[in-house]
Amino acid sequence: MLTVTDLIYHNFYTVCALVPTIMMLILALIFLTIPKKSKATTHMGVVFVFLSFFFAAYFLNALLYHPIGAYHRFITVITIIPITIHLSLVFFYYPFPRNTVFAKRGAIILYCLHAIFAFIFIHILYNSPKVYSFAGHYWDFSADNPSMYYGLVILFHFIIILISGVWRAIVTKTKERWIVLA
Repeated sequence: MLTVTDLIYHNFYTVCALVPTIMMLILALIFLTIPKKSKATTHMGVVFVFLSFFFAAYFLNALLYHPIGAYHRFITVITIIPITIHLSLVFFYYPFPRNTVFAKRGAIILYCLHAIFAFIFIHILYNSPKVYSFAGHYWDFSADNPSMYYGLVILFHFIIILISGVWRAIVTKTKERWIVLA
């Protein structure tokens, strides 16, 4: 009979996922507890909160030597798009708020689309077989084609971040332009 300790496989990969998890939690705590913080700071704090859950999913997957570890993908799918949305929102609030109505409406639309895509993807994953990846020492779902399409959705969101940053660098005429570019 298996016990819980038989399922725990603490190794290099658990440490590699635990370190950024803790770091993101610390950064979230720092950013979200700043008194009189700006909206840009709040959005960065939210990014770090979501990133901590994102990395925690990989920690749990690396820790559990069992097919249930494949379900880490549900957490990563749910958290990655909010990370990109809030990173884009930082550009609408730093160094000063600009086009915030557009930003809020865009964020709402992206969150709604994310909910739809994530639900569909998770439904597909739930009905997919689980496989063990020897190269990465983790369990995952055997759903390469749906993962590729969801990867394209993520790539689209990173392009939105890039466009938001370039736009902000162009419209910012002060010395903060170089900080935006950095």
